Amino acid sequence: MKRCICMIAFLAVIGIALGAGIPATAQDGCGPEHAAFFVSSCSWSYNAAEQRFHVEATVTNDSEEWVNGPGISVRLYDRDGAELVWAWGEAEVRQLAPGESAPVSLSVQPKALPRQIRVTAEEGLGMT
Repeated sequence: MKRCICMIAFLAVIGIALGAGIPATAQDGCGPEHAAFFVSSCSWSYNAAEQRFHVEATVTNDSEEWVNGPGISVRLYDRDGAELVWAWGEAEVRQLAPGESAPVSLSVQPKALPRQIRVTAEEGLGMT
């Protein structure tokens, strides 16, 4: 299955640095080639006191098959494009039926203030 990436650029860095907890949302960037399993919505907030990003996302299965172990991976990048953090979170369900969506949340603590976040729909998480 094609996976879709939701990418958010940090445009309000001053607000983030001051701990304003600025929320941002973005639609997935799949364009006309709609992905079968994708991030249908995502938002984030930053807690300056804890230096922690919290990501809320929804993954959607638009295929005709079940998705096992749905979730997201989150990557944070610095101003030079170097990866600061890679983490993943499982959806609240172990399987996602065709046409269904599920929420996923994840908190990460980067080693430096990121400039970009990439959220990707993943499958097979938590499956052993």
